[in-house]
Amino acid sequence: MRCELIGPGRLDYYINNPYTNIIDVRPEDMYKKLHITGAYNWPFLKLNTFEGYKKFSQYFADKRVIYVIYCDMGVNSMIAGNNLAAMGYRVKSLVGGISGYKGKELVTSDN
Repeated sequence: MRCELIGPGRLDYYINNPYTNIIDVRPEDMYKKLHITGAYNWPFLKLNTFEGYKKFSQYFADKRVIYVIYCDMGVNSMIAGNNLAAMGYRVKSLVGGISGYKGKELVTSDN
């Protein structure tokens, strides 16, 4: 399996899909300031280790759902996405990261 790229315009479909988990791999402080509605925060530096992927697979055991991964610009999410896809997950990475997303599903610290 490979990680598929999706554009920002396609993200709203996945946000509203009950068979999708949205994963934000940015640091926790960035997540708290701004994130996509319903996203789980799983920072890249904690995820991108053997132990990190092991914990991820324990928490998110269902490989039938789709996992949409995003970061700030799309680089770390692609790395994490490819690793998760190699583990058998159905993964999509947001091109351009949250920086490129202009949809209505953003949560800020002001909300």
